[in-house]
Amino acid sequence: MRAFLVLALFSPLALAVPVTKEKDTPKDEIAILGIWQIEQFDAGGEKVPPEVNQIQFVFAKEGKFSLTNGPRDRGAGTFKLDPSAKVKTLDITVDGTTMLAIYELDGDTLKLCIPDKPNSPRPEEFKADSGARIAVVTFKRVKDTTKDK
Repeated sequence: MRAFLVLALFSPLALAVPVTKEKDTPKDEIAILGIWQIEQFDAGGEKVPPEVNQIQFVFAKEGKFSLTNGPRDRGAGTFKLDPSAKVKTLDITVDGTTMLAIYELDGDTLKLCIPDKPNSPRPEEFKADSGARIAVVTFKRVKDTTKDK
């Protein structure tokens, strides 16, 4: 009887506390996690330094990311996805400055269209434009080789 009373008293509280599970997280917010290596950088015909292709994005849980260039740390910040938008959006914030991008995520391929200046309008389509300084960057997921060891 006592167990029944305890269960009856605390069951409503358990139901009232929202539990966030990974399955409640939007699919893209899980799929983007990991290390992404630049595969192609289209700056609308503008020449891009070769070291750009060494840059990696590392997307982590809780909306955090970092940039590396080989062994060098190039910065960190936060990101926010909106996969429900007509064209999926990605906001990248570093030191209080936000870049407005659009993205496509298909398995191990991530495509971003992003301006190179803060406070620029968000691109509306995946089109590089050197005049507007908008780049289309394609990334490939870096496979985790530590899982095999």
